[in-house]
Amino acid sequence: FGFLNAASSDAPGNVALLDQVLALHWVKENIASFGGNSSEVTLLGHGSGATSAGYHLLNRDDKELYLLLRRFIFHSGTPFRPTRDNTGRAEDNLRSLARRLECSRPDAAEAAELLSCLRDRSSSEITAAAAGMKQELGLQIGPLFGPSFNAYPLEGSEPWRLHRMLSQQVENRDILVGSVFDDGGRWIRSYGEACGEPHDRPRGNLESSVQMCSRQLDQLQLPRRNRHQLLSLYKLYDGVPERSPSSRLMQWRRLLADVFFVCPVLFWATELSRVRSRLRMFRFSDGPDQAGTVVDDLSLVLGGPLLSKSASRKEEDFSIRVLSTWVSFARDGLLYTHKAWQFDDGAIERLVGDLLAPCATESVAVVGLPRLAER
Repeated sequence: FGFLNAASSDAPGNVALLDQVLALHWVKENIASFGGNSSEVTLLGHGSGATSAGYHLLNRDDKELYLLLRRFIFHSGTPFRPTRDNTGRAEDNLRSLARRLECSRPDAAEAAELLSCLRDRSSSEITAAAAGMKQELGLQIGPLFGPSFNAYPLEGSEPWRLHRMLSQQVENRDILVGSVFDDGGRWIRSYGEACGEPHDRPRGNLESSVQMCSRQLDQLQLPRRNRHQLLSLYKLYDGVPERSPSSRLMQWRRLLADVFFVCPVLFWATELSRVRSRLRMFRFSDGPDQAGTVVDDLSLVLGGPLLSKSASRKEEDFSIRVLSTWVSFARDGLLYTHKAWQFDDGAIERLVGDLLAPCATESVAVVGLPRLAER
């Protein structure tokens, strides 16, 4: 509910991000007590947290915050990731929720009155009402409410505006961005349940699976042109044979990974490479064959294998290596064993080939996502 709002001063949009801003200001005021430097803070985000970190990178209105955040690490998430857009729809969403909670009365025409009624409801009642809204919309994937791009700190931060914002607002930053090889694995079960497709044994070919899930993808409010493009995405994955359910499953996993993770990450990295900052990229390829590995990288960074009694020595050593690399980056922005990635002509094509991610065309354009030309 961090993005549920009434588009008013009493209940503004993007409260989830405002909570993070308050937390970051606390860090600024107190980091010295922990031996830290208030001008050398690293912000790490994973998934939707990485998307939030990207929004904070773009926020130049808060001068203290901009001076605080010197380095950023983005794990499997960027502001280019498709999400529901609450811009211009906040009050309608509020009223829809209010109706389910019997707060939408003739004498409660104003948003302030609706808010007063909603605040009298218990958290369990509100949660149940929101679940009913998701079911009514046929929305099984992702949050019910998304960010508002007409409210602080996201004014004008729509994906198609990011090129201009980055070029004007981001400089002298150290940035590490990447994803997991099988980021799409975590979405298989959810999309299968939402679309009526068995997550482990798809019934049809990839094209039919995409068509069955088109309503779910529509709920992400992709531009109509890009929704039509999405239905033809399967043609880019014909390198994976469809002779068995397992091969069709791999096609579906790769498509989901590209649409929600790989392509947005490449898009984001491409734009960041054009500003006056230092950019490095990473890709985790380790992980079980059938389970989504989207959290494996986070476990490695947090030292999960070192706390697990079942972890192998190899996993422990790898976690130590990742920890030391990330600590080195947070300390001075350097990765001693890697060179900075330089995006020259054709570099995107080579990188996509390296990552087995068929999500880019001849130029820097991603099928199914906003194109850089729209700026």
